[in-house]
Amino acid sequence: MRKLLLLLLLLPLHAHATDLTAYTAVEVGKAYPQSNLADFLIDGTAYRVDLFGGAKLANIKFLSAIGLGLDFTYTTWRAKNDEAGFRYKQYQWDMFKLPIQLGWFLLEPGIIWMVTDVGIPHLNIDHTSIRPGLNVTAGLRIPVLPHFNLRADARAQRVMMEKELTSTNERFNVTGQSYSWFAGGELYF
Repeated sequence: MRKLLLLLLLLPLHAHATDLTAYTAVEVGKAYPQSNLADFLIDGTAYRVDLFGGAKLANIKFLSAIGLGLDFTYTTWRAKNDEAGFRYKQYQWDMFKLPIQLGWFLLEPGIIWMVTDVGIPHLNIDHTSIRPGLNVTAGLRIPVLPHFNLRADARAQRVMMEKELTSTNERFNVTGQSYSWFAGGELYF
């Protein structure tokens, strides 16, 4: 008990005003399949919306803020062999991310949820799944106007494996790893 009282006496007894912060970003980019996905996909077009609101952290230099946000990415992919009825779409949202920003550079590891909507007629696969995964974003924020940044991001994501049974009774992995490149703008205060 004495140690607790001593600790409380050593802490500052004044409060600071909390500065609020928020941003809205929109980006468009290309996505590239890796590992097993490269066997049947060429590339994809990705659209990203990143919203955040929170409080600035003045005492921790490499973490700029803490709060809540929504980082949502939609990607539609092209097939290697143009097949009628083919579809491969992904809807990704970050359920946790830790943005670490040093000047103009950003590193952001995170945990994601990925909804994968797959239709491959020649393999008799028509499936939608939701899987957790890991994500890391490396980015650049270039201030061009007051309260406006240009953004450029590279992302790598790996989604937990899910295998579907094909028409030939083989297991086919419909999830995997991909890389994405984005560019866009960010409005902040």
